[in-house]
Amino acid sequence: MGVNILHGPGELVLVPSETKIKFEENGGTGKSFTTVIIGVNAKGDVLPPLTVYASKHVNNQWTEGGPDRSAFQCSHNGWINDDIFTFWFIDIFLIEIQSVPRPVLLLLDGHQCHFTVKIIEAARQNSIIILCLPPHCTHAKASWKKIVSSYFERTHRKTIRKMDHPKLLNKLYNVAFTPRQVVAGFARSGIWPFDRSAMRDKVTTPSIDQVS
Repeated sequence: MGVNILHGPGELVLVPSETKIKFEENGGTGKSFTTVIIGVNAKGDVLPPLTVYASKHVNNQWTEGGPDRSAFQCSHNGWINDDIFTFWFIDIFLIEIQSVPRPVLLLLDGHQCHFTVKIIEAARQNSIIILCLPPHCTHAKASWKKIVSSYFERTHRKTIRKMDHPKLLNKLYNVAFTPRQVVAGFARSGIWPFDRSAMRDKVTTPSIDQVS
């Protein structure tokens, strides 16, 4: 799961990481994005987060106080790219699941950086089955998006400085990403236990104009 956090004077916006257009740029606003990649499983385990800052270099002050084994990367816009996702897959995901029986199912959205040659080869070598969620199925991940957004609503967070991000993320892990909540998220989405009717009320049917 990728979550984008918009940093700016007096505002914070959470959007799905695959959103194409996240905001309108206005001169002098100082807005920037930070992406956090968080992996969870149906047993309630949560992988160490990977934070991606919008910067040329990662300042040491931006890495202090986060969850155990947190990792930090940067890109010019704060979004993930091929190299960053490859780092997450090989240096975080594969390391953390070394003792997990194979094969392992990994659910991802359709972001192009999730399906590079390096990722596919590494997945084959390590008996990882990658399943891409169909387009317009971000509601299947809504349970975890809600966990994150609800936390910010409860704590009345408006602006986040990069140096405050790791500590806030650590609080989020301890309060919002508990095993019970993660397991419940899988159940609500119908992923596990498998329930084909779980998301039925979220499915939209095409309008007459669309099918004609």
